[in-house]
Amino acid sequence: MPYKLWKSPPVTHRFALCSDTHGEPPLYCIPPDVTILHAGDVYYGPSSADLEPLRRWKWDHPVYAVRGNHDFHDPADFFGRYYVNDITASIQRMGHHYDSLLIVGLGLAFPNYCDLPTNRDLLDVAARIIAETHKLKEDVERRATSRLVTPPPFSEGRFILLTHYPAPARSKPNQPPGYAYPAIAQLLADLTTTFGIRPLAIIEGHIHEWANTTDFHDTPPQSPTGPIPIYRPGPIGGILTIDEKTWQLKYDPFFKEVQT
Repeated sequence: MPYKLWKSPPVTHRFALCSDTHGEPPLYCIPPDVTILHAGDVYYGPSSADLEPLRRWKWDHPVYAVRGNHDFHDPADFFGRYYVNDITASIQRMGHHYDSLLIVGLGLAFPNYCDLPTNRDLLDVAARIIAETHKLKEDVERRATSRLVTPPPFSEGRFILLTHYPAPARSKPNQPPGYAYPAIAQLLADLTTTFGIRPLAIIEGHIHEWANTTDFHDTPPQSPTGPIPIYRPGPIGGILTIDEKTWQLKYDPFFKEVQT
């Protein structure tokens, strides 16, 4: 995406969050003027009965998604659709300016969906994300040099992490492998120490019994406003609003509406 080498005017982002939909649409009506962030496990299984709802599933919204452990084969070509951006193991700028919000995508899938990644596997994915971020920073500097201007401070950027696999969380310490990955904490620290960009929030899936809950990630670095909030939208999901002027976040879960 082409971008400008000067500071962006304030923008407000509205994201519809979901995860672990397993072949079905999210369990809510998607409002207009939102971007959808899907934290993985779009599929359940490869049978024709599992795929039919997904083949009929179409959104009139841009979608950014990472792959969960059920998403390796992509038999319904969900990740290949023109409006779906597969950002597994990559970083995406959500605007046309160098300091626009960044989405960091972390996911991984194996041919057998019962195979879950180890922490070492996710460290390898994190290394690919760091390499992509180096390229993004170098591109900003190259464009600035070609225009004979001082490169803008890449460190003014802010990002949210879209991950299928859970990060270490305040309310769930000492989780076994598969329930929390130290590699995610290491990735957050590396992005901050190496590039200076700051995390705003973590959006994660995978553990179904944690769906529709929020938490905090306390391991440094912190977000500009304190511990990093963790949102676990599940298939019901919610709306995350981010104001680039203040970098304030507001999360409205649809779960409350379903319960009333």
